[in-house]
Amino acid sequence: MTEPGTGTGTAAPGDPARAAVEVGASAASACEHLADTKDVRPQSNTCPECLASGQSWVELRLCQECGTVACCDSSNGKHATAHFAATGHPIAMAFDTGEDWGWCYVDELLIMPFDELRERARVQPS
Repeated sequence: MTEPGTGTGTAAPGDPARAAVEVGASAASACEHLADTKDVRPQSNTCPECLASGQSWVELRLCQECGTVACCDSSNGKHATAHFAATGHPIAMAFDTGEDWGWCYVDELLIMPFDELRERARVQPS
């Protein structure tokens, strides 16, 4: 269960080229966790675990359950995936890149455009 990498030219595990990718309306219906995301406030602008261990990161992810900011799977620490493993919080979104996508760890789905699909999922009748 890994989130998308940063496109290094090879399809590593978790990269969109290998992941089960859902784009558009199908992602909103395929991921039951999307409607339960919260409007979170980031707890930091860095990966605190990388800073504490003297590591650097490639990109950051924002947990849509609690606001934890952690590094992506292309970073050595892979702290966003570790956060999911420890907490079960299912969805993180791209944080520091200006990109509009999210990743559901449970369903292994790339969700884009994230903001639009999250709003659509929130208003769908159950």
